[in-house]
Amino acid sequence: MKKYFLIFLIVISFILISCSLDRSNPLDPLGNPDVFTPPDIKFANVDETQHFPDYELKWFVGKYTNALYDTVKADGYFIYAAMNYYSNYILVDIKNSFTDTTKNIYELYSDPGYRWFKVSSYIFYPEYSDTLEGHYSIPVGPN
Repeated sequence: MKKYFLIFLIVISFILISCSLDRSNPLDPLGNPDVFTPPDIKFANVDETQHFPDYELKWFVGKYTNALYDTVKADGYFIYAAMNYYSNYILVDIKNSFTDTTKNIYELYSDPGYRWFKVSSYIFYPEYSDTLEGHYSIPVGPN
């Protein structure tokens, strides 16, 4: 009985300690009212160009995905690529323009193959000297 009481006290003490933790991340949109989540991305299409294995990516931002983010503008986009849907995606390019939502991706690897892409938007906060990255888009491969 004494053993169960000791375990109960340990569990209660962990719960009380965890409730007293502070949110100390300055880029946390829930803890800082001056920080906004970057807009969501939705792919329009991924087309193979005439010069295989080059691809042209096109995507929609914000108002086409969620009306809540219409007023939030990103500073740019991170573009990720992978060999298949479930593999590890690597950062292949950074687009530093919010208005231009197209990108030509030239041969990424020496082995041409079927490519999958993800895009996420980001906002740079100079007062914190850091970048907040938004959600990844759903992976899309060439049509």
